[in-house]
Amino acid sequence: MLRNMKLYICVALLLLGMGAGARAAEAPRIESILPLNHSVRVGKTIQFQVWTNESVLSLSVLGPDGEIESSRTSPIASENGVKTWNIGWTADEAGERRVTLRAYAARTHTSAYQTVTVIPEKALRIVDIAAGKHHSLALDESGVLWGWGSNFCGELALPPGNPQKKRPVQLMKNIRAVATNQSTSFAIHADGHLYGWGLNAHGELGDGTTEQRDSRVRILRNAEKVSAGYAHTLALDADGTLWAWGDNSYGQLGTGDRESALRPVEVMRDIIRIAAGDDHSMAITSDGRLLVWGSNAFGQIGDAKKSDALFPQEIMANCADISAGYGHSLALTHDGALWGWGLNTSGQLKSASPGIHYTPALQMEGVASMAAGHSHTLAVTAEGMLWAWGNNDRGQLGNGEQRNQPRPQMITTDVTAVSGGFAHSLLLRGDGTLWAWGANGTAQIGDGTFSDRLFPQYTYFELS
Repeated sequence: MLRNMKLYICVALLLLGMGAGARAAEAPRIESILPLNHSVRVGKTIQFQVWTNESVLSLSVLGPDGEIESSRTSPIASENGVKTWNIGWTADEAGERRVTLRAYAARTHTSAYQTVTVIPEKALRIVDIAAGKHHSLALDESGVLWGWGSNFCGELALPPGNPQKKRPVQLMKNIRAVATNQSTSFAIHADGHLYGWGLNAHGELGDGTTEQRDSRVRILRNAEKVSAGYAHTLALDADGTLWAWGDNSYGQLGTGDRESALRPVEVMRDIIRIAAGDDHSMAITSDGRLLVWGSNAFGQIGDAKKSDALFPQEIMANCADISAGYGHSLALTHDGALWGWGLNTSGQLKSASPGIHYTPALQMEGVASMAAGHSHTLAVTAEGMLWAWGNNDRGQLGNGEQRNQPRPQMITTDVTAVSGGFAHSLLLRGDGTLWAWGANGTAQIGDGTFSDRLFPQYTYFELS
């Protein structure tokens, strides 16, 4: 609960063109020097710059309903052309709130606005995230699994009559890992049992049926990791054994045939990482060898061939992590080099020329973690900088635009983990807060609306 907590925002105003008569008056505009769409925790400060040739400005804080909470016309300090205001207000209600800064030039009657997200002082700390097609999952540090977005196919395991949730709701407790594909969800319990629910048209839940499940089913014991493709699932147990089930039309189960499996089948051993794409699969062995198999329609195997691989194919060595999208594959080596191959229709492989890359190509160096969305790529450097490129038709890159980008776009800093969905993205900051952006037609952003978001938005978790 936030009661009578004072928040002070330090706003730096840089006034350009002091001689107003020398040129035409310009409307003020605000530019934040902080990342992540202008956020601040209760009790902290944030800086803004107002660029204008107007010498007289007023700066106001507008509440959620547009009312003026406070206003200032005189700075408390001025040095080297930078004028500074201290603005504070009391957060009387619990939870997250959004306020607006308004810079107003009286002579020209022009204004500039900037929204600020006020984060609760005791915001929930998230440790794992998973972005699906129409829903999202998050795991907090106490082992509580949260979900939001679509429940049309049972993705949230909520009772009938709950088509979607616009804000995160609690789904399970005592969970230590999560995963999702387009409309199916998975969670590994603290006791090692793997549970799944949601769409099951191809047996991707591994319960021996093809019936949709609106409640959880237990699939496997002793599970350590799980990754979900379009209609197949991979799981890794504590002994390093890889299990697979679901659709096998393209050999994505790695069993040497195209026979689908309604229950888990053992594929291989000595595995430490797994990743399921739409119709292909990836795994890293204990000695760092990368294996890929399944559909190769878009070159996603990376073996310079055009035929599907029914058995795992060795592609490269020294691998530390992997991620798979709809038609492209990513591999991160131990030296921080990010490699990509496969489909490049939207620039997801950092090329402006649409086509197929049949072998791995270097994407970026100095990478610490990464994720493949359906047709976009996210990469986090060792310094915590998030870069994004590829498909951006719904704003899933987070750069404020809706144009595909074949060149990496720097989105924000202080990032520790990312997850790419069909057309939205999730990130975790160093303080454990979760941020989401992109498509929001089924509330998969979790901000209480159905509006797409072009910048990362703070996701608020209501604590009881």
